[in-house]
Amino acid sequence: MNHNNKKLSTQKQQDWLNNHGIFDLLFHPGQHDLLIKKSTDLIKFMVQEGILTDSHLDKIWNCTQKGSAELKLALFKLLTEMSVFLKTEHQFYFLDRIKNTPAQQLTLNEIELVHEMTPFYQ
Repeated sequence: MNHNNKKLSTQKQQDWLNNHGIFDLLFHPGQHDLLIKKSTDLIKFMVQEGILTDSHLDKIWNCTQKGSAELKLALFKLLTEMSVFLKTEHQFYFLDRIKNTPAQQLTLNEIELVHEMTPFYQ
């Protein structure tokens, strides 16, 4: 497969994901934590293809703030596992959100995520 076909294929996949609202269906505060646990491949694909945007990251972060305890735990576990695959700008996005969270509102989940993401910057 030549590069142009791969690019077209990626564009078609991105269009399909957007047109069907797949990301929105997966990442909302009312989602079941089991579906989040199964979304690793989707996030990895989006990172590898360069189609994971700040809008997607906003949706993930909003779920960590508004979802059920089980959903929050699943999301932080997903982010921790994905930290090695995320691009630097994605990591900085989450680190910035955590940095701007008042200290009294921080949970162990946020602290563990910082710990997982910061070894890359030491």
